[in-house]
Amino acid sequence: KGVTMKKIILGLVAFLPVIANAVPNHWTSNFAQGYIDYVLINSKNQRLIVTCDAGATDLGNNHSVSYEPNWKKPNYYSSTDSDLSFLFDGKISAEVPQVLGTRIGDNNWYEFKEAIAKSKKIDVYISNKKVATFTPSVASINQIGKKIADCEANNYNFS
Repeated sequence: KGVTMKKIILGLVAFLPVIANAVPNHWTSNFAQGYIDYVLINSKNQRLIVTCDAGATDLGNNHSVSYEPNWKKPNYYSSTDSDLSFLFDGKISAEVPQVLGTRIGDNNWYEFKEAIAKSKKIDVYISNKKVATFTPSVASINQIGKKIADCEANNYNFS
C-alpha cells in the first residue's frame, strides 16, 4: 500500500504544473534551473511564455519570449528565432529582441517587459500577421506583472 500511495502522490505532483498552467487568462510563474517562466494561456489553448534568466547564465540576460499555437501540441515560436511582435492594449507596440547585450536589444527588451507587465490585452503577431490575443485577469497582472517588469537586461541602466 505504501508504494501504491507513493506512486499516486508522485503522479499528482508531476501533473501540478500542467494543471496550474491550464487556467485561461491568468498569469502563472514557474522556476527551474535558473529561469523563471511567466506563462499565460488563453481560451484557445494558445500559450505565451516570458522567460527570465534569474541566474542561469553569468550575465543573467538570456531572456526570451515564446508563443505556442496550442500548448497541448508542442510547436512554438521563439523570440530567438522568429519574427514575434506585440501590440499591448491596442496602442503600444513592441518587438522582442533576438539578442540582448546591445543598446538597441536591451532598449527593446525594456520596452517589451514594461508593456507586457501591465497590459490587459496582448495581441501576438508573427511576420506582421496577428495570430493570438491574450487578456490576462487584473488580479494576475497585479500579482505577476511587477515580477515580469523586474526581468532586466542587465547591461544597461534604464532608471
